[in-house]
Amino acid sequence: MKILLIDPPFGSIEMGGEKKRFAGVENAIPSLGLAYLAAVAEQDGHEVRIHDGTITPDWSAISDLGREFRPEVAGITAKTPSFINCIQSAKVLKEASPGVILVAGGSHPTAMTDHALAADIFDFLVLGEGEETFRELLQKIDNRETDFDTVPGLAFLREGQPVITPPRAPIADLDQIPFPARHLLPPLTAYSPTAASYRRLPLAHVMTSRGCPSRCNFCDRAIFGERYRARSADNVLAEIDEVVNAHGAREIRFFDDTFTINSKRLAAICKGMKTDFSRIPWTCLTKAEAVNLDMLKMMRDAGCWQVLYGLESGDDEVLASLGKNNTVEM
Repeated sequence: MKILLIDPPFGSIEMGGEKKRFAGVENAIPSLGLAYLAAVAEQDGHEVRIHDGTITPDWSAISDLGREFRPEVAGITAKTPSFINCIQSAKVLKEASPGVILVAGGSHPTAMTDHALAADIFDFLVLGEGEETFRELLQKIDNRETDFDTVPGLAFLREGQPVITPPRAPIADLDQIPFPARHLLPPLTAYSPTAASYRRLPLAHVMTSRGCPSRCNFCDRAIFGERYRARSADNVLAEIDEVVNAHGAREIRFFDDTFTINSKRLAAICKGMKTDFSRIPWTCLTKAEAVNLDMLKMMRDAGCWQVLYGLESGDDEVLASLGKNNTVEM
């Protein structure tokens, strides 16, 4: 089948109003979620395209693509700030390609399923981790099967009533997932990551684990869950090789919630970065209690120059109220 994946338009006006107060400092980065879905769909033989509305933030591009490509299924990623634009993307695409089956996924449908269903424009919502659910949904559609309630991790309307299937178990072996289909995205040079978060461009984001065992009470963990699952160091380094040599990345940001949880895996990744990618600087995210001085020295020697800790507050009482399990002393 022909599959179109869309990251809705979301630019300076949405971020900073009519005066575009954040123009020039937008955090425009590729959607790894869509790229993973695209890789899985391509693996199953589908013809896939990705439209990144953060790079091309106009509705006519979606309309033109709908008329030219004529997708049978369109998947639209939906975050809460961009959900209204997700709905608009669906409407524009449906007008241009009336037969398209519309699927929404991502953080907003997962966290606010009833709200997303109430939009009454999407044929299906993919809830939580999307690769296996999307793959199974495409198989059902391709085979003209209608027993969608047998697919875990789906939500849809049947005769106007919500149907929400049981949640899908998290993918245990992340090495089995193909690398993100970056060849379907705009080149890395088209993106502009957050100012002060990089030394060299183009920058590539790489996700090496899923699931966060922390209990910060302001954070929704519905997509990847609370069980930490990590890719092997060899698998991670193979993706680094691809983004550097095939896509021209000159810096890496490891986008895991807590990159340093597994110290043995971290050591293997650092060894590979130091041996094979010594000229590639990198950054990561973690928590204060998940590092020690020896670990940080090892990371620095392997090219790491910045660590984001999610400090949240300089007050122990506030940190405790947030469930951070961090202290100011840490």
